[in-house]
Amino acid sequence: METGLVRKVRKRAIVLLPLLAGASFFLGRAYPLAVLVGGVVGLLHLSGVGITARAVTLGAGQAAGTWMKGLLWTFSILRLLVVALVLAGLVRFGRMDVLGLLAGLMAIYAIVLVEGLLDARRALSEPE
Repeated sequence: METGLVRKVRKRAIVLLPLLAGASFFLGRAYPLAVLVGGVVGLLHLSGVGITARAVTLGAGQAAGTWMKGLLWTFSILRLLVVALVLAGLVRFGRMDVLGLLAGLMAIYAIVLVEGLLDARRALSEPE
């Protein structure tokens, strides 16, 4: 299951990442592929964040023990470690461009920021 924000980000990323990769084609052959791979890794990480957020909000209504919160923190840290290891492995063995990977990741986070601001604006403009 995914949240509304993750769905909106995924729709915008499907349009933005190929445009960014196409615009970066003149920098070399590895750069556009690295942009796409970085964007996909960012989307996968965002989906994991959405799953964790849903688990936290669903568990907040119940008497969630500290073990559940600790488990969610552990999964969050493990997810970040996996993302870091995947990116390091791609740079080391896959001959991916570091700047391309970072550009793909930052594109996803920029989309998240813009969508979050738009959602906040919509929430403030709605009458109660």
